[in-house]
Amino acid sequence: NFLLYLHQTAGVKNLIVEGGYSYGYLLNSYVKTGNERILEKALSVAPICPENMRTMYKRIHSYNKQIEEKDRINVYGIEIKHSPRLALQVLNIKIPKKPLPKAIRKSLKKAQDLHQSSYIDDRQVQRMFKQLHKDIRKRESAFKDFLGDNFETVKMIVDNTVAGYNFNWLSIALSNKTWRVREDQMYVNFLQIQGELQKG
Repeated sequence: NFLLYLHQTAGVKNLIVEGGYSYGYLLNSYVKTGNERILEKALSVAPICPENMRTMYKRIHSYNKQIEEKDRINVYGIEIKHSPRLALQVLNIKIPKKPLPKAIRKSLKKAQDLHQSSYIDDRQVQRMFKQLHKDIRKRESAFKDFLGDNFETVKMIVDNTVAGYNFNWLSIALSNKTWRVREDQMYVNFLQIQGELQKG
């Protein structure tokens, strides 16, 4: 109700959630399309009040259908990644459907193969993201050439997934700096997606 009030009275069109970019990307896909499978996929990693969240996003979708496309509410996530499987899915959406260049084929092919696998081992996913993180730094120009406009988004997904692996309750217990690292990363993520945001 508060979001719709802000939309109607102040033109607020951007809902920025405390969730990873991939989480926000899938929720935004749902509010655009109404595809229930996408909503269920996104909410599968939302342990807090999933029924309330389901109701909220369904209401946003219904509301968006009644207004012009330029005025519709969009959803974005700026958190570090706590859901590598969602990150893997959106990563594959962002990889162009064309032959992979030899210099970066191995790491991108691993991501594609894991995504298509009927059995996903979380340890394999973790190894893949950490290796891809290293490869992007070593061969940044090759990734940029291949990914084009998707490069910064892919880099953000990979960086934040690796950051999510490093952010855990043990690290919080050992150092207060962990929270600061998380907040700083969220700020960097916000600055990166700011260019995508509609006015409002």
